Amino acid sequence: MQIYVDNEVTELRQRIAERDNEVTELRRRIAELELENADLRAQTASVKASSWVGVGNRGEEYVAKLIGGKMTRVSEHYDVLTKNGIRMEVKTSTLNLAVESSTTRRWTWTLSPGFATCKHFDCLILVGDVDPRFRDFYRERRASYILFDVPYEALLAVVRHTSSMVQLSTNPKTARTAVAKALYKNYQVTHDEFISKYG
Repeated sequence: MQIYVDNEVTELRQRIAERDNEVTELRRRIAELELENADLRAQTASVKASSWVGVGNRGEEYVAKLIGGKMTRVSEHYDVLTKNGIRMEVKTSTLNLAVESSTTRRWTWTLSPGFATCKHFDCLILVGDVDPRFRDFYRERRASYILFDVPYEALLAVVRHTSSMVQLSTNPKTARTAVAKALYKNYQVTHDEFISKYG
């Protein structure tokens, strides 16, 4: 009986030692992954920072091509000039997570401080990558981008003097703020409407 108990104890100690080794290995792997995660986050932040200009150019090129307009030099006070001489300021946003652990996405259009007074344009065109989950809720259901056409005189409806960005949930059904409601109800346009107005 004593031999049996001793064998059981020995076996339990071996299992505990094996578990301890597994826990130690898992902790080491977690530490490695945390370092790798931190490195990837830093790389992602760097890529995002360097790609802002590329994202902006992509939106300007898209709008110019859509209406047969002309992109301007960087030093100009607007981005696209239509065939009829209308000056457009174009801002572009990719899909961004509203909160890291959430599935909610939003567009964030960054504006330079005081841009409404130091730039000279006739309308602000907000370009957002389509969120495929809500394609059926947008006015434009076929294209890769959602467009918002905000006349200069209506800027205060969507841009506050104290803010350097416009943020909007990609889900029109959750539009609750005055800015979100105004953008979706008054300024969202289909590509056909946009071309008809400016092309």
